[in-house]
Amino acid sequence: MIFNMSGGGTSLNFKVVGGTTQPSNPKENTVWVNTDVDIPYWVFAPKNPYSSTKEIYTEVGATADYYINNSGVITQSDAYTLTDMIPLPDGTVSVIITADSNTSTTVSHWFYDVNRNAISHVLRQNDTLTYSVPAGAKFIRASIRDGDAKSIIANMVVPADNGTVVVLTSPSSTSEFNALKKNGIIIHPFSAKQYIGGVWVNKEVQSYQNGEWKDWLFYIYNRGEEVFPLTFKKIIVMLPTQRTQTASLCKSHRLPYQLVSMVYISKLIQRLMLQSLRL
Repeated sequence: MIFNMSGGGTSLNFKVVGGTTQPSNPKENTVWVNTDVDIPYWVFAPKNPYSSTKEIYTEVGATADYYINNSGVITQSDAYTLTDMIPLPDGTVSVIITADSNTSTTVSHWFYDVNRNAISHVLRQNDTLTYSVPAGAKFIRASIRDGDAKSIIANMVVPADNGTVVVLTSPSSTSEFNALKKNGIIIHPFSAKQYIGGVWVNKEVQSYQNGEWKDWLFYIYNRGEEVFPLTFKKIIVMLPTQRTQTASLCKSHRLPYQLVSMVYISKLIQRLMLQSLRL
């Protein structure tokens, strides 16, 4: 992980800047983030260091044949298991609760404060859903239907300074550069997020290399496979060469005869990916 705790350093071989237009007369390896919010700090890392997850259901006990209803009353039912009070780790902003069976209009999960006083509840749903944690909540008590996967995961976020940018890196990319003026630390950036108003927002980002601004590319392939670039409105993704049944699909969209294996871009490309994977 590479980060600037004081705005940068003289040993760095690159610079991170913000703005709504590309800077004029940029130096080699200038990284431009398209934003109107000042960037006080930045971090280069393979995953966002301000976010993490933790399985919390396995750390507590449970009582069989009970659930908790919308009024906070513990109610007998052979179909449910009621968890004990589950501590929420510091910085928890949401919890993911797995459920496989029917949605209920009476069975609830409840949040409690540090003194174990009830704050609010959310209805149990028939799906794996993410529930926002209310302010002041330190515990959760969940009603788990028998047969469900019994999984509760806490999503934790360490508050960042407003405007902080996290640049995510991958094992390889076509926009790699040496991070230091001396020695060699090669980094492979592929996307950036900025913390704005308490939310991480995806940002357009480019780097200035060899006299031009470059879109960031990343590779998706298995070791030993040939790769080629797919371009769509300045978005380029490296994809594996594979035999597939997508000839007609690719021909109709002027794409090579390949499998679109993973993209995080426009809705059109996402639809193409899903159609290809279903073939």
